[in-house]
Amino acid sequence: MGMRSHSDPLHVSTLESRDPTRRASLHLLVEGLDAEVEGKSARALRLYEDALRIDPGNGFAYLVIARHHAEQGDARRALSFLDQANAFLGSQRDVEAKTQAHMLGIRGMALVASGDRADAKPLFARARELAPGVWADSMLTADELR
Repeated sequence: MGMRSHSDPLHVSTLESRDPTRRASLHLLVEGLDAEVEGKSARALRLYEDALRIDPGNGFAYLVIARHHAEQGDARRALSFLDQANAFLGSQRDVEAKTQAHMLGIRGMALVASGDRADAKPLFARARELAPGVWADSMLTADELR
């Protein structure tokens, strides 16, 4: 006899999705991540920027854009967007706990892009401790972030 669980699975954006602007912004981020998975990097960036334009308070948009720039090798932009993501997401304890591994790992990716592998190593190590399934390879792909 299987008993059904009455608890819903946790979704990071559940509360925010009640806001139609945030919902639209999150939808654009998912579309952008899908485009990036398909190898359409320029389209992905346009969708990420659109998401940020319609909801400048969406910390997840800054995080997604930071990852994109880090993967593209633009450390300066990646770190700038990551700092903005931290400003929005770091103040929300429940969200901060869920994004800490990505914040650390993306910062590591950006440092590697800038040539600073030594300072990236401990960030990757901590990201692997927090999310080993994602950060085992010291990378966060669009598909993993989706």
